[in-house]
Amino acid sequence: TITGNTIGSATATDYVTFRGLLVSQTNNAVIRQNTVFNMITTEAIVLRAMEFGAGVTNTEIARNLIYNIEYVGTGFRAGQGISVTTTNPANITIANNVIYGLKGHGSGTMTNNSLGIAVLGGGGYNIYFNSVNISDNRTTTARSDLHAAMYIASGVTNINMRNNAFSMTALPGNLTTGKTYGIYCLSANTA
Repeated sequence: TITGNTIGSATATDYVTFRGLLVSQTNNAVIRQNTVFNMITTEAIVLRAMEFGAGVTNTEIARNLIYNIEYVGTGFRAGQGISVTTTNPANITIANNVIYGLKGHGSGTMTNNSLGIAVLGGGGYNIYFNSVNISDNRTTTARSDLHAAMYIASGVTNINMRNNAFSMTALPGNLTTGKTYGIYCLSANTA
């Protein structure tokens, strides 16, 4: 159980600059009521407030507050909220989280852009009652950047997604070929 933690700082020299929370190879985890904020860097990396990788099963990710995850450089990266990729069936519930203030410089690689909740692989996800707001315009870029409040990668299966509020009012970094989405899904409509 990881509950009630504050990860981040108001002091620039103390910013977390890679992952706020990285979890893998766990069963029956509860990640609840944590705050991850002010992850700000110019290093050419994708900042993720919370990342759940291989071997995570039967897990609840709920009631977390994530904000000001910002890539402020020009190396085609961006801040991301919650990222999950695991096996099927994962039985992971992502519920009642609040995510905002994801910023970055657009990239032609989808997973390098601003993504509020990113389901990158596997299956067996329940995604309920989350609020994601991406309102700040992306940094100008020559790349065809794509950003999304909710992103589902190709091949993901068994998603039950209900009653979420996804708001994407930001403009892409490339106003000609870039795009922003509330939900961007590359998986089959039967997922």
